[in-house]
Amino acid sequence: MFDLLTRRTNYEPLLNDLFDDVWRTTNNFSRNLGIDLPYNMDETEKEYSLEIALPGFTKKDISIKFEDNLLFISHNSDETGEDFSWKHSFKKSFKLPNNIVSNKITAKFEDGILKVIVPKKVEATKVVNVEIK
Repeated sequence: MFDLLTRRTNYEPLLNDLFDDVWRTTNNFSRNLGIDLPYNMDETEKEYSLEIALPGFTKKDISIKFEDNLLFISHNSDETGEDFSWKHSFKKSFKLPNNIVSNKITAKFEDGILKVIVPKKVEATKVVNVEIK
């Protein structure tokens, strides 16, 4: 009996590593579907644009929120079946500068690509002639 316990102890580090790897993968999966969400962010004079690849989703699956110069893109869902219960979610945030018009943010989802447009505030540049005295 002692040999059996000793043998089990010898495998303990291997099993711990295995379960740690599984836990890390599961934890990442629940946080962001197990992958870093691929995205492109671009800036022009008039706007910031953000494109995120979300294959397999529909627009009903995705939530977009803007608060305190942070743009949050998230997903939460629960699936239950006869033999399973499944929860998955992700949340990604993007810090944006102060020069945006938050009530004009638009989003479009097409062919697995979410495109978010964040307009910039238009700052009027006035040319003023200064009189020399």
